[in-house]
Amino acid sequence: FRHSRRVSMAVLLLAGVLATSARPAAPKCLSCDEWCSTNCSFDPPTGARLKNDGSYSVEVIRMTPFNVTDLWNKDSGDAAGDLAFSVDEMAMPMYCRHFPTSNECKTTHEWLMQSDLVYVVHTIEASVWGPYQACNIKTGSTDPNSFTCDSARTPYVNNQTISATACARTNCTRTGQHAGWYPIAETTIPQLDPKCEAAATRLCGGTVEQGRGLCETCAETNAAAFNTSGCTVRDVWDEFCPPFEPPSQNCDAVAASLCGSMSSRIANEAKCIQCVMEHNASLMAAGCPTDGFPHYNYSINLCRAPRSNPLVPWRTSMPIVERTITTGAWFSTPNATACRDGASLGTNGCTWRDLGIKTVKNFSCVNTGVNKIVVDRNRSCFRECPEGATATPPKAPSDCWLLCYYRIVTGGLHGELGRPQITGAELAAAWSLGIERDDPNQGGCAPLPFNVSRGLHIAAAVET
Repeated sequence: FRHSRRVSMAVLLLAGVLATSARPAAPKCLSCDEWCSTNCSFDPPTGARLKNDGSYSVEVIRMTPFNVTDLWNKDSGDAAGDLAFSVDEMAMPMYCRHFPTSNECKTTHEWLMQSDLVYVVHTIEASVWGPYQACNIKTGSTDPNSFTCDSARTPYVNNQTISATACARTNCTRTGQHAGWYPIAETTIPQLDPKCEAAATRLCGGTVEQGRGLCETCAETNAAAFNTSGCTVRDVWDEFCPPFEPPSQNCDAVAASLCGSMSSRIANEAKCIQCVMEHNASLMAAGCPTDGFPHYNYSINLCRAPRSNPLVPWRTSMPIVERTITTGAWFSTPNATACRDGASLGTNGCTWRDLGIKTVKNFSCVNTGVNKIVVDRNRSCFRECPEGATATPPKAPSDCWLLCYYRIVTGGLHGELGRPQITGAELAAAWSLGIERDDPNQGGCAPLPFNVSRGLHIAAAVET
């Protein structure tokens, strides 16, 4: 159930060893046209191990209900990739409380909330690597056998991505037939010079959580100090101050009736500002954002282009998660060319196989290790919530608890509170302990029993 909205990220943990320069057994594809018309293969995953037969093996991790531990028509990730997915999915209970009729909430989330979740670590090998496919449970279904893979993602060749349009399943019968992977390319995060960042934190750090307007005003007030530190007021605005809060649906509707659509307002900012100032009282009554105050005495947010990644109310998004967790990869393993019953690669044309489950770990146990360091980073915030400052909230934590969680991990659901208060390396270290170690006294989680021959979990994944 990896969602098609997943986008890009690349430096945390990668499973396996460094990839070698050797080529896979199949000739190398340099374009989607070659992929669709020949028997070539795209580059193997970063971190994959070259085997004697020319195939590549890689360790993958999948967050899944305890009784659905196979990889057929499923997506998975390396360590960093699955950590990012877990952080992103934490917001689902909050999102579904506010948007219960969403398709995601009626299928994937409903199914997950009724399940005991586990992390399952597999090793897979493949002789052909194609574009990554988003594999999800069919809309409207909670049947674990109803997963399908579609939506080809950008292939990876010579350490760079290429256009995926020609690889789409509607244009190419090979797509969706072979194991695929997607490098979560490193997100470019604007960064101040360390000297300037230190000055911004010292002079204006206290304004970040109070809104963009106060931060902008602080930067202007301290312009001389920033110039001495080697940066400009604009640098601080763009690379330190939080982004503007997006207008609510009600606010945007009122603004559209008074000053035109968002696209037309952005296209003529000067005209928009004049209109917004003229109708300021009505727009404020409609709940339009005031985080630009006091630098602006009107809702400048209505006239500025929103961030490039869509903001979903009550939900974070992978580009925001990437600000903290900056590397990883996802894998897709479709049924079409899976090797059955332990068969070797090449048997009846199969090109990928599951070498078996390495371990199964309880989802709640692993995530509790992460929650502990998150809660400890700002316990006063969590104490205001019904659950209190606990690292073991209910399966569906309160909005309050989740908003505190994302304030620390991603700087707010949409990064609106500035930079995260924790690093990706800290999250990864805590998360990996639960996966890699079995002793709870060392931050690990006890392995759950499973049937190796079938790859199916056979013991209740009791929540801890």
